[in-house]
Amino acid sequence: SLIPLFEHAWHVTYHTFHTHLPFLEQLALTEFIDGGHLEKHIRKVGQVYFARWRAMVQALQKELGSSTRVPKEGGGLSLYIGFGSEFSDQQIRKAAKSAKLPLVGADECYAEGTPELNYLISFASIDEDSIKAVVADFATALKS
Repeated sequence: SLIPLFEHAWHVTYHTFHTHLPFLEQLALTEFIDGGHLEKHIRKVGQVYFARWRAMVQALQKELGSSTRVPKEGGGLSLYIGFGSEFSDQQIRKAAKSAKLPLVGADECYAEGTPELNYLISFASIDEDSIKAVVADFATALKS
């Protein structure tokens, strides 16, 4: 009989396409986007994150100078940074933890051949007014 085959096909189709999407939230999001509010939000947040990125780069250059390599272009909400061989991985991670600098190894960004002493700093999670102090604490801990 073909009935079990059609029954199975109906169940697969029904459960694939029948979703419980919140209609009211969809309408609100549609109005938000159609009203141009999403673009305004993206511009505003972009300015905030750019200011944080710039403050982080300037603070790192001021505190650590030629001990670090920071690309001139930014991307995303993390800053890619490389350190010279005068510091060890353990020193860098310990200093970051002590200064509450959100730093993680960049090795997960590479399939193979990871450059040593390269990290990502999540600058977006630090308030712009706090960046100088956090980087100064990091540099002090790193140099001690």
